[in-house]
Amino acid sequence: MALFIGYFVDKKWFTLELLNQNLQRFPFRGNDAANRPATAVSKVKLGGQAVQNWWFLRFFPFMVYGLIPNTEDCVWQLVLKLKDIVEFVVSTNLQPSQVAYLEVLIHEYIADRKALFPQPLRPKHHFLTHYAWNILMFGPLIRLWTLRFESKHSYFKRCARYAQNFINITLTLAHRHQMLQAYCFNGQMFPDDVLLDKGTSFHPDLYAVNIQNAVKHLNHDIKQYLVTDEVCVFGTKYQKGQFLIVQIDASERWTFARILLSLVENVEVHFVVRLYTSTFLPDYNIYRISATDDDLNHVVCVKYNDLLDYYPLLSHYKVSGSHFVTLKNKPREPKEA
Repeated sequence: MALFIGYFVDKKWFTLELLNQNLQRFPFRGNDAANRPATAVSKVKLGGQAVQNWWFLRFFPFMVYGLIPNTEDCVWQLVLKLKDIVEFVVSTNLQPSQVAYLEVLIHEYIADRKALFPQPLRPKHHFLTHYAWNILMFGPLIRLWTLRFESKHSYFKRCARYAQNFINITLTLAHRHQMLQAYCFNGQMFPDDVLLDKGTSFHPDLYAVNIQNAVKHLNHDIKQYLVTDEVCVFGTKYQKGQFLIVQIDASERWTFARILLSLVENVEVHFVVRLYTSTFLPDYNIYRISATDDDLNHVVCVKYNDLLDYYPLLSHYKVSGSHFVTLKNKPREPKEA
C-alpha cells in the first residue's frame, strides 16, 4: 500500500497531508473505531498494527473517494485487486468456485505488481500463491491465523509490564494466568450460544403492519418469542441499526438489510430487517445503498441460519452526500432457489 500511495502522490492525485486528514476525520463507529488505522501514512510504510492496516485497506476507497481522476489506472486497479484478495482470505465460508477465482486473482495481482514496480517481490508474495491450495486443504484461513495467539500473548506482555519485577518472570506469568482461568471458569465454563439484553415478550399488535406481516410465517406461537434490540449469537453481537447480508431470491443474489428487531425463542434467532437498494461501484469496490419508498415498506423476517455471512456490518458511512457500505469479507455464494 505504501508503494501505491507513493504512486498516487507522485501523480498529484492527492497529498499525504490530505490522506492523513481524511483518515483522522473519518467517523469510524463501534468496533470499526477500535481498529482505527494509524494516522501516520507515508510513502515508506503504513503505521500501526496488522489489523489497523487491514482496516486501512478496507476503508481506503472512502478516504480517496472522488480524488481518483482515472479509475482505470493500472495501480488503482491493483489496489482494488488487493482489497478483493483480502476479503476472500478472511472469509469464514467459501465455495470451491470462489477459491478458484481467488487463485486467479492472486496470480494476476503478483504479475501486475511485478510489472508495475521495480522493487523485488518478498517471500510473503510467494506464500500468497499457496493460499488457495491451503484453503482447499484446511478450510478458511481465518480459522488458522496467528492473530488469536498474538492477542493471547498481549495478556502476558501486559502482566510483565505491570509486575515491574522480572525475577522468575515465567512463574509470575503462569500463576497470574491460572488465576485468570480460575476466575473465567468460575460457574459456567462456556457461555450460552444465545445471550440477549433486556428481552421482553413480543406482541405483534404493538408494531406496524409491515412488521406484523413479516413475522406471520414463524412456526412457533409468536408470543413465545422475546424481542430485543441487542442479541449475542455465538459470541457475535447484533444490534438494531446494523446491516446484514441476506438472500432474497434467485434473481437478486443477495442484498443488504438493516436490523429493526431481534426475535429469540430458546436458541432460535430471527431478525426483522428492512431491505435496502444497493448498487455496486466497481471503480471503488464499495456499495452505495439507498432507501426508496418501496424499501421503507419492504420488511422481512430472516432466520439467523439463513444469513449469507454471520458478520454484521456496523453501519453505513456517508461520503460526498451518499451512503456506502464496504465489506469486511466475501459472503458465501447463495443457494439457488
